[in-house]
Amino acid sequence: MAIKISGTTVIDNSRNGTNLGIVTATSFVGDGSGLTNLPPSGGTMTATASGSISNGAPVIIQNDGKVKSVAGCALTTGQSDIETFESGAVANNGFASVYDSGNKKVVIFYIDDDDSDKLKAVVGTVSGGSISFGTPAEVSSSGTLNDEFYQAAYDAASGKIVIAYRDRPSDQNRCVAKVGTVSGTSISFGSATVIESQDPEFINVGNAGDNKVVVCWSRGGDGRGIIGTISGTSISFGSQVTFESGTAREKWIIYDEDLGMPVVYYRDGDNYGVGKVIFVDGTTISFGDLFYINGNSVQSYNVSGVYHPPSKKHVVFIRHSSRLQCKAIHITGNQNHVALGDLVEISSNNMNKVRPVYNPDTENIVVPYFDSTDNMITIKEVSVDGTTVTALSGETDILRPQDHMAAVFDTSDSRTVISFADYNDSDKGKASVYSSESTPNLANFIGFSDAAYTDGNTATIQIVSSTDDAQSS
Repeated sequence: MAIKISGTTVIDNSRNGTNLGIVTATSFVGDGSGLTNLPPSGGTMTATASGSISNGAPVIIQNDGKVKSVAGCALTTGQSDIETFESGAVANNGFASVYDSGNKKVVIFYIDDDDSDKLKAVVGTVSGGSISFGTPAEVSSSGTLNDEFYQAAYDAASGKIVIAYRDRPSDQNRCVAKVGTVSGTSISFGSATVIESQDPEFINVGNAGDNKVVVCWSRGGDGRGIIGTISGTSISFGSQVTFESGTAREKWIIYDEDLGMPVVYYRDGDNYGVGKVIFVDGTTISFGDLFYINGNSVQSYNVSGVYHPPSKKHVVFIRHSSRLQCKAIHITGNQNHVALGDLVEISSNNMNKVRPVYNPDTENIVVPYFDSTDNMITIKEVSVDGTTVTALSGETDILRPQDHMAAVFDTSDSRTVISFADYNDSDKGKASVYSSESTPNLANFIGFSDAAYTDGNTATIQIVSSTDDAQSS
């Protein structure tokens, strides 16, 4: 034990003195503001951390006795801005979007109906709840089909965006990929690399770590996958592998940050929602055992999902009996053991596309989906605790969209950006900026974290009436 002033040790127990009697100070220097290495004032308690907890974070206690960083409930939500990124008509059946965290920009991909169905991209800057756009750039002059035939992913290691899409030069349908580079409010693309030349369908691309992406698509119904390696403005690919012999539709790739590997979810030939872990070894790809999202007797459509870092779970969304439902999925350390949560209903209305994103500020998942009963995009939020998903109260509606959309979370401005075609305004391409704020659940509040902890750590909590040593005021 040592007491320091301004980094210098002034009292320690290195001499192991005992029975010193009463020591009386005869003079004092300074005001004690430089004292360090002191224990926190007031009481403390220890408990198991549920998810990640930062130093000084407010903490609540859960029903299972574990402690969790306060994420609260989404109490205040709404649109702060809607702006036009394409003044001409855009195809109402195709959007993709990514967030470039290195440049702090949103990139939206869309099909320009007024320009020969060319695939284009535009860079958006979110600031103070508003969004502005640069000049759209052409990705493919030969055009493409809907958003089941193209998607994009951002690779943080290279700082690049990869777009994989079905190209149509001279009536030849190919699956190709390009690397995009953001500079200011512009984006440029390298040359196209051909992946598949035989009528690809249901194309998706996801992060695979270490300057790599995984592309999955269907050829003649079979599900296929391949690993791409980014180098500058180019991308090269290994050999493709068949992961589903039969039918693989509506693919969605989630990168598991805990395992460091992607997982592909899709709808099989029996219309069941299924998934497989993807193993990456250099440029070689292989797949784990098939698992069912909701059993092998329940049909599931519009499969999509997102990774939830605090719980280390995938939250996968499906349409079953026209209703939007979801469940949390945990893939454990052996990379093939899957634990499934209960299915939770988000909406009883008929729905189409759903594009969930993770909000790290609230630790909730923002869930935009097209409500085909009321013909609007509805935005709800869910919280995740272990494998339990809870639909939070309240919703925000966008009243003018077509039924396809894309969504991405801008971490620099803490906003979700949703892109869509506005059918009330000549199908112009527009983006809505959505925000949500959370408030602590004061009934379960117990104090502040004494340090930073990860899921499963034993956490020391400075309880109410204590003075937290991480507080600045």
